[in-house]
Amino acid sequence: YKQNYMKKLIFILLMMPLVVKAQYFGENWTSVPANLTPEIRGYINEKIPVGGVYIGCFRNDKYAEKGNGIAPQVEINNVIALAELLKTNGKELKLIYTFDTRGRVSPENAFVAFDQFIGAGIDIPAVRGGNEEFAKVAGHDNFLDYTTHLTPLENLLSERGFKGYFFIPLDRYDNVPDGKGKGEWNKDAADYCALSPLRAGDIHMYWNERNCPSMSRLQVDANGERYLPTAVSNGSYLSFQDDFYRDSYIEVTTSTFINDVMSWYNLNFPNKVASITEFGPLAGVGTLQGSLSYAAAEDWFYNQIKNRKDVFAVCKFNGAGTPTGSITKAGKFDTNTGWTKRLSHYTQELFLRNQTATPFQFTGEGQFNFSVHNLTNEVAYLTLPEGYYFESFSYECIKGQYFYSSSGTMSWWETGSQKSREISGTQTFDYIPSMSYGYVSCTIKKIPVYGCVDPLANNYDETATIDDGSCVYDVKGCMSRDASNFNPDATID
Repeated sequence: YKQNYMKKLIFILLMMPLVVKAQYFGENWTSVPANLTPEIRGYINEKIPVGGVYIGCFRNDKYAEKGNGIAPQVEINNVIALAELLKTNGKELKLIYTFDTRGRVSPENAFVAFDQFIGAGIDIPAVRGGNEEFAKVAGHDNFLDYTTHLTPLENLLSERGFKGYFFIPLDRYDNVPDGKGKGEWNKDAADYCALSPLRAGDIHMYWNERNCPSMSRLQVDANGERYLPTAVSNGSYLSFQDDFYRDSYIEVTTSTFINDVMSWYNLNFPNKVASITEFGPLAGVGTLQGSLSYAAAEDWFYNQIKNRKDVFAVCKFNGAGTPTGSITKAGKFDTNTGWTKRLSHYTQELFLRNQTATPFQFTGEGQFNFSVHNLTNEVAYLTLPEGYYFESFSYECIKGQYFYSSSGTMSWWETGSQKSREISGTQTFDYIPSMSYGYVSCTIKKIPVYGCVDPLANNYDETATIDDGSCVYDVKGCMSRDASNFNPDATID
């Protein structure tokens, strides 16, 4: 009986959903640690609210391509310095630690940075077995070879008492128009995940032409890389350009892609969470990443994913201090020197300050935080039912008014705007301007109606919300002037 009971208990525990205590947002650090200068560390600290958590996907696997797989000590120190800066300011850094799983790094060397981070008090709630590579089987042609390299890492994690998630890349073959896709997930990786309650899937969510048809309007070079037409990249105005960016935004935000992916994941792993370590429209990194529509879709994505119980972390590709990152070196069109905060930096900063926001929906009086996207050339309004008004209204947003660039490809937002590769960051308005996305903070009140609010009064006004002292009441008494007890105030004899 005891043996059967224990078997049932173990089965129940294995089938119980993994409890997600929190959801984390951050960036995929492909080349970030080398560039975590004091200036960049300050910018990262800037965008995280007090009490907030920032998660970085530390790519230890990339060092295998340059040597023995050990991160340079200066880069390890940079990460620790960022953690200390955030802690000093009432914030926290967490890491997803990515191991190399191609046999290029000894198990001992794979843990050099890991052990130093743990020793410095940095929380590593999850690790990852290699980085997902699109249209490949988790970066391997032979999954058995992959697991051969993965097993020693799992053993060493167990020896260290690691209790976090072990994310396995679940690379997807998409049915792209070129016919190269197979339309299936990596079944070997999925089966491997199912063998342990702590193994879960790592996903890259990239929209392609199937979900975002306007991307087919991009030009393709000899290497198959998509790029914007020259007239757009050099700043010349194109009549279709506004439609292109708006169309791509609408297609992404109306696509069923997120639900399709997560439905598949939940069907195969009904009790597990997923990590999303890259996301966005699948195009050459520089073609759409610097556009207002891409950033607005990125903000929309954050708001769609937040609070999902089946998502552990969301990391934006690519982090600060990289050529295609959220903070890049100032270019010849930038007015500042050193490093420049780009559109994705401000987008994430704005979202992190407004994680409780909801789409606009009238529910009565109160204080509210609404997520708003207005990618039109017209001013937009939030309308209230008759009898209500905005006691206060503040819209903090990113407005497409500059000639902004990322990774060398520039995009023209509004005709006649200032030619600069920089944007002004967030701005605040008391209305919703055109070509903008952001968050409204407001207080909604009923319009006051003055009158008598006492139901016992003769002139009670059921529509009144504020008593104006006008209530009139009946007074019983003698109304005969000849009587000795005549009451001049009486209204009822």
